[in-house]
Amino acid sequence: MPGRDNDGNQSEYRYKYQGQEKDAETGMEAFELRLWDARIGRWLTTDPAGQYSSPYLGMGNNPVILRDSDGGYAEKNPVYGSDGVYRGNTVEGFTGQPIIYDCDLDFSEMTAGGLVDFNGGTFYDNASLSNSIMDKIERHIFSRLEGQNIFDETFTMSSFEFRVRTGTANEGNGAYSWSRGTKYINRDKGYSNGMTTVENLWSAVIDHEWYSHLMKKQGSLFGSHRLAYQNQVKSPRWAGTTGEFKRYIVNALHKFHGMESDGLLRGIYLKEYLKWHDYSAPIMLDEVIIGGN
Repeated sequence: MPGRDNDGNQSEYRYKYQGQEKDAETGMEAFELRLWDARIGRWLTTDPAGQYSSPYLGMGNNPVILRDSDGGYAEKNPVYGSDGVYRGNTVEGFTGQPIIYDCDLDFSEMTAGGLVDFNGGTFYDNASLSNSIMDKIERHIFSRLEGQNIFDETFTMSSFEFRVRTGTANEGNGAYSWSRGTKYINRDKGYSNGMTTVENLWSAVIDHEWYSHLMKKQGSLFGSHRLAYQNQVKSPRWAGTTGEFKRYIVNALHKFHGMESDGLLRGIYLKEYLKWHDYSAPIMLDEVIIGGN
């Protein structure tokens, strides 16, 4: 690399691997937006979220969903006002549990923990919100997938009706349910499990309720509820869900396989079950049930 000292007494290189420059006067490292060379049409340094040890951390560990469009940072964590209006994001990315925040501080460079612990933010599951505000916030989260392919279907907000009310919890995804024969997907405000994150919402509502139940009519009535859980596990959104959510889903997958089929989990479904299942439940090894329901 030009400028690198390759002799035996190699001096410290001025630029680190993500392009940050060491300031000779202060001894500190300066993080700036990456340099562009118009002559050759290339960036001269890699994505410079340089305070992170890896560009994957700079992208919130999710370079598939998040993006670095200007050489600065990825899109950031969702923050909403108590009126349900989307205000922006913290440094983690559009990921994790939404935060409710009404003050005037610039939170764009704060962590989610910093905003909640020290600056007056409240995590979504701990906030006292009306049905209409919850409806507004969760609709916005769903809308981030507008126009994207969900397996072999294109997701649109106009293809279903979402409503928050009480008394609709079910065995499927807990707080969420599909009203059979309609376009309604319901959120039971009275059911709270502390697992309301962006990725969990996408998995529970888009992959399970919208795609599997509403679009494909996969469910208990047709002896195929297990397929809805399989869709969640094989979805690209599965990796971003929380561990507790995964445990809930694989246990339900195991249950419905036992009710609807030979009860044997195979391939990726067996792998994820063994990784995340409730260890007080029966264990399946080599596709043979030990225990059983």
